[in-house]
This record gives sequence, C-alpha cells and structure tokens, in this order.
Amino acid sequence: MFEPEAVEPEIGDVLQETDALPAVRVQHAGPVTVHELPTRVSHSRSINVTNSASGDDIEQIAGEDLRRKYLVISTTAFPIFVGHDKQSVMDGTAGILPVGQVLELPTGAPVWVRAAAVGTAVVSYWSGYWAD
Repeated sequence: MFEPEAVEPEIGDVLQETDALPAVRVQHAGPVTVHELPTRVSHSRSINVTNSASGDDIEQIAGEDLRRKYLVISTTAFPIFVGHDKQSVMDGTAGILPVGQVLELPTGAPVWVRAAAVGTAVVSYWSGYWAD
C-alpha cells in the first residue's frame, strides 16, 4: 500500500536545518599559508659599473617599489658592492657579490651597486613585479 509520508519528507529534513550555534573566534598564531600571486611583469638589463678614485661611480639599479617581488643580480669581470643605501656602497661596507654568483633580493627596497675593484664590471639584473 502507498504511504505519502514515506515519499514526502518534512521540509526541515530537506533543507537540513540546524540550530544556530554561536560564532567561534579564531586567531592564528604565526604566519598563515596563503596562495602566492604570480609575477606578471618583469624586465632585465645589463649596465657597466666602475670603481674610480672619486667614488661617485655608484649606480642605482632599482628604486623603492613595493610592487617588486624580486630582483636578481649577477656580475662578470669584477665583484661588486650591493647595498640598500647609497652610503654603504660608496664607502665599501655593503655586501660584496663575487663574480659568477647570483643574488636574489626578494624586497622592494632601493638597490645601489659599484665595482669592488678598479675597473669596469658588467652587472646584469632581472626584476619581477607582483600581479595586480
């Protein structure tokens, strides 16, 4: 025999209604893993930098840009000074990048370079910028 209650469930069962529960506040401790945005725009360039007695041969290869994801630097012929402030590159207290090594700077800070020995070094750099 046909039973209509078996075929037509209650509306609350269909909608799967539940009692409203109070919200629980969640606070993360430490860094939160998120999906990293890809770089959308990049460019590359090579320049000649020197080291002379006057000390005014400093080149700024990147300005301050918070959209920049990375800056990769390499050098040929001579090591170079690499720094985030002009004075440290000028007086030789900045970091030294040896010939044939690659330095990746994941920062939006400005970057200056100068040859660490008397002569001319070729500095190549690549920069990538966050997607909008």
